[in-house]
Amino acid sequence: MRRFFGPMGSVSRLAIESQALKSNMLGDPSVRTVDVYVPAGHDGEGLALLVDLVGFTGSGLSHTNWAGFRENLPERLDRLIGEQRMQPVVVAFPDCFTRLGGNQYINSAAMGAREDSMLHEMLPAIEESYGCGGSGRRGVFSK
Repeated sequence: MRRFFGPMGSVSRLAIESQALKSNMLGDPSVRTVDVYVPAGHDGEGLALLVDLVGFTGSGLSHTNWAGFRENLPERLDRLIGEQRMQPVVVAFPDCFTRLGGNQYINSAAMGAREDSMLHEMLPAIEESYGCGGSGRRGVFSK
């Protein structure tokens, strides 16, 4: 539930075709989605990039959904940036959910080259699309 009524950032969804995940043994989709938050008044150019790695049974996409009785993560970012308690940043919310019911962030013979997909396909796609991140301007956070 929104607590801050100042400028609102935007969330857009990218679909990224992953060559690294095409032949995974689970048959998980190789097209992966990632929601991307860009703060109000920005197009992403020159901002740092943070990546939200959710817990085992969650999804990055769930962090951008409406939430009753609390802020979702984009609403919290709007508030913290609007109150100048944090610098404006671009935040990526990747969907790394597998058919086994959890998230995978490392390379695995059974689940595919998940780490390679994130580092060599997802991050470059986001950075190219939004002009953010780059060497020394990336971070990861998790629950």
